[in-house]
Amino acid sequence: MKRFLVTTTPLLDGIKIQEYLGVVNANIVIGANVISDFAASLTDFFGGTSDSYQKRMNEMYESAIKELKRKTMLMGGNAIVSFNVDFDELSGKGKSMFMLSATGTACVANLNEDIKLSDNGSIISADNVKRVVEKNKILKKLSSHEALTASDCNQMLANPSCDYLEYIFQYYYPIFRKDGNLNYSEETKQLVSLLQEQEVVPIVYKYYPQNKAIAKLIIGCSLFDPKSVLDLLSKDKDLAIDVLAADKPYYNMEDVAIMEQIIKGFEELPDIATHTKGKLGLFGKETDIIICPYGHKYLPENNCCPTCGTDVRGLTIDDREIVENFKTKVQVIKKELSGN
Repeated sequence: MKRFLVTTTPLLDGIKIQEYLGVVNANIVIGANVISDFAASLTDFFGGTSDSYQKRMNEMYESAIKELKRKTMLMGGNAIVSFNVDFDELSGKGKSMFMLSATGTACVANLNEDIKLSDNGSIISADNVKRVVEKNKILKKLSSHEALTASDCNQMLANPSCDYLEYIFQYYYPIFRKDGNLNYSEETKQLVSLLQEQEVVPIVYKYYPQNKAIAKLIIGCSLFDPKSVLDLLSKDKDLAIDVLAADKPYYNMEDVAIMEQIIKGFEELPDIATHTKGKLGLFGKETDIIICPYGHKYLPENNCCPTCGTDVRGLTIDDREIVENFKTKVQVIKKELSGN
């Protein structure tokens, strides 16, 4: 399985670097409003931890890693060495901003050559043995619903693997889905950001239909995949709608073609309302009426149910807004790619 590594060291222990591709950098700036700045300063003054600052720094850190990974993959690389981050706070005229500058050296590494052949047969490095042992310990904890320690999380992020996601989605997190509003941990988001998109996407969409909370991860980590969403639409329109606002790092014309199929799929959703004759009100005359999927009656001249806003396809007001926003995004992407 392919991997993508990011390390602060100039070398990858036990892994050969085939080619250095050059320096990659990312500059991220996020504004901090006056209220959160004030709350953070009070917390810091009284000796606590500043959640507002930490949250913004984590967001900037993840965005920087994603941008460096994107640039590296476009250069044909699969690892970044000498990764370095510098945080600064800029302020003036009553406004405040956080600035993060991240740099690293993009390279091509033999990440899949942990086992090497010698004249006497197969050998395996001690470092790789240690990584596999630690990985198996973490997977065992995940499969038994045992909480991970800080050391486990650090180990997981130091040697990222899609195997962890399989266990997280299948075994670990379901015990926390009591209200269906699961917020995935920062460690899970960081793990996703360290893995290659083409490896992560099949896994998240595999478990998404059984675990709808993954929609937040798809949106938060920009894991929109046109083919997967089109497949979801053919099975469950609600699942498709819940991730329609997600993005992907970059688009091409093949993506646009599939996204246009998604739009057509929404436009051609079957009519699931009941069309019959009846009365509206106690003294109303018998006429053609529509009964929406939720049992409300209304006249055919209305575009949707006045009571709940659901149309004959079962789309709510919010659903239709999401679809319209998606259409607009597709139009913009198509126009930019075609140069018109």
